[in-house]
Amino acid sequence: MASTTTRLQDSKDLWRYVIALSKFTLMFLDAGLAKSFGVLLPVMITRYNTDYKTMGIICSMPATLAYLAGFGMALSFLPVYVTLNDYFPVSFIFYNTMTLFGLTLGAFCLPVIVERSLEAYGQRGAFLILGGICLNAVACGAVVRPPTDLSEMKKKEEEMKREGQLIEDSTGSSLATNSVQNMETSSGCAKSLLKRLKSLIFFSEPKFGLVTPAVFLTSYVLYAWMLFLVPQAEWLGIEPSRAVFLSSIAGISGIFGRILFLVLVRWELNPTLIFVHCCFICSVSFFVLTLKATYVYQAVNASIQGFFMFILDSLPHTLTKKTVRRQENISKALSTMCITSGIGALFGDLLSGLIFDVTGSYTVVFMAFGLAEIVILVNLLVSEIFDRMNRSNVIS
Repeated sequence: MASTTTRLQDSKDLWRYVIALSKFTLMFLDAGLAKSFGVLLPVMITRYNTDYKTMGIICSMPATLAYLAGFGMALSFLPVYVTLNDYFPVSFIFYNTMTLFGLTLGAFCLPVIVERSLEAYGQRGAFLILGGICLNAVACGAVVRPPTDLSEMKKKEEEMKREGQLIEDSTGSSLATNSVQNMETSSGCAKSLLKRLKSLIFFSEPKFGLVTPAVFLTSYVLYAWMLFLVPQAEWLGIEPSRAVFLSSIAGISGIFGRILFLVLVRWELNPTLIFVHCCFICSVSFFVLTLKATYVYQAVNASIQGFFMFILDSLPHTLTKKTVRRQENISKALSTMCITSGIGALFGDLLSGLIFDVTGSYTVVFMAFGLAEIVILVNLLVSEIFDRMNRSNVIS
């Protein structure tokens, strides 16, 4: 019990702020890239004579590979993500939400930089400038290191786990030998398979598995929305030089939304219910987005969506931390959450591009976002009902 208490304390190592800044920078690049591709999307479609589905896959690659731990930004992103939890095991939700201000700032700044670069230097120049900005991800990965004040405790825990594993493996080997001798190999294999299944995060942490669809769909909507917000405004007839500022409006509004979420978290309000309300408002906004083509109407909708979407982008890590019971499963859950988010980003850009290719209408694309938000809302309500039922059973 004493070791658990020690482990569940935030690190006092001042390097924790460097890790938080690194995560902030990666989030800045993540959202900035997605929004910048939205500015470049019409140009790339024309230049490469391709369709929106194909370009959607290409534009989703930075976020997808980062979350799936492939290469590129992934070599910085996942280590920083997991290390942040090592430094802030207690206050992870609060400090990780702080780093997500990088998303809103990236959505605010980079699209304008890329749009101006596109006008001044053309497509190649704009990509070179964007690539130079993204090189900061290298520095973000270089600063990763474990907390010094918790490393000794972690070593002891790992040694205990290894010792326990050795005993377990020894016992398993003995059992396997006996099984062979007793002609019970099939039974031993079944037990081994069952043990492996139980070790999967979805079985060991069923509450986490229950909210996985919400994590997937949140990423689906977020990245597709960031990619197609500016193109849909241009599709409605708004000039590109004005349409790009919709991203900035959404980013500014998102800053206020994130501040509100931090305050509500500090007041210890139920984050699941906060996300439910955000999903409902976002779904309505998506359904009515293309009703009017005026710039003022689009700007108001962009501010509403930015305010609530940049609260909802806190959903994956918040629900992961909330639903995982055992601290030793956090790293595995965060990794699984990242994979789920990466797949969601890929499908969001791909499917949204395919919908536009088939229908030629951004109205249908954004209505699909609204439907996805309703599904997220239902998933959250179901998980909250199950959570309250479990708590009541424990009390009784």
